[in-house]
Amino acid sequence: MCGIIAVVRRRSTRTPPSADDILDPLAAVFALLDTDLSDATLEQLLEQASVMLDEVASRLAGVPGTYALLASPDVRAAVLAHCREIGSALRAIDAHLDSTQLDLDGLQLERVNAALVRAKDLRWTIAEDRVRAAEAVGDLLNGTSGYAAVETFASIQTALSAIDRLEVRGRDSAGLHVLVRGHGLDLDATGVRALLDERSSDSLFRSGTVRQTEGGLSFVYKAAAEIGELGDNTRALRAAITADELLHLAVAADTAEACVLGHTRWASVGITFASVVTSAAMRSPSADLRSAKLSTSPLSAPITYGPLRPYSSEFSGCAFASEMIPTLAHRVWPSTHASAVSAATARWSSSSAVMAARSARVLSPSSPISAAAL
Repeated sequence: MCGIIAVVRRRSTRTPPSADDILDPLAAVFALLDTDLSDATLEQLLEQASVMLDEVASRLAGVPGTYALLASPDVRAAVLAHCREIGSALRAIDAHLDSTQLDLDGLQLERVNAALVRAKDLRWTIAEDRVRAAEAVGDLLNGTSGYAAVETFASIQTALSAIDRLEVRGRDSAGLHVLVRGHGLDLDATGVRALLDERSSDSLFRSGTVRQTEGGLSFVYKAAAEIGELGDNTRALRAAITADELLHLAVAADTAEACVLGHTRWASVGITFASVVTSAAMRSPSADLRSAKLSTSPLSAPITYGPLRPYSSEFSGCAFASEMIPTLAHRVWPSTHASAVSAATARWSSSSAVMAARSARVLSPSSPISAAAL
């Protein structure tokens, strides 16, 4: 089973939270819990603590929260310190519930326990999810600053984290494709041109290759090994991304935006294919329906040179066969509909006239599986 991840984000309009927005509620939660709690007020106080913790978790969510945590190491350290204190207070309450004869009936005890579990989960979210993710983004940034850079590497971190969770064995392959638009680089400048020239000549689109697209730069990173452990692939990808000077230059501009596509397992060359309709298309029982859906997707993104054959015998001769040279994240429907039909028809005509006619029929605008129906 393949694992595919795509991260396409719209820039947030939310202002990054201030240090006071983050730290004051955490201090208030600890003060609330670090008191002699009576059984009668325990449920109410835990619910109040959960509300404040939820507010902090929400403020630290997304790129604005990551940016705020990365802007100040002192704030990150203070958040972790507060979370340790809150964790100690919650463990003390948990021990109290286990060791004491409580003046609570069964229903009240269940409500107290539910409130305690929610508070624990929210504390974990802040300390182990929000802060840890921000630190991982900081490692990928490797000294690069700016909101757009944080946004790009937050997307990359999301994709890498998803790949880690999707992998069930460590000896297969994984890859990441990053399309950066609005980079603002002068591609004819001597230094930039030198970095591009040495990485843009690989017709096989192997790991480290860069392509200049219309208004953007396309980067690909891949890792594969016959023998390995879980996590090896993403460690290799992280190292390559962290050390990529050209990528860091491309995302340094405030106008930079990135789309990230990732793949793990099954395809031995790393990334093979990702699109907004891949999952639905690959579930189609008919090879013709699958290929038609893939080729008419509004945002089809064949992003590497390599096999796309989970159903090998059925996919032989389809429009996205292994000999296809990649076109990077372009719109196939409707602007290039004619060329997509021609390519599919020419490919299939070598197999049979019947298949060629069928391909033209299923790819027509009037077809029930046209892009408008997807």
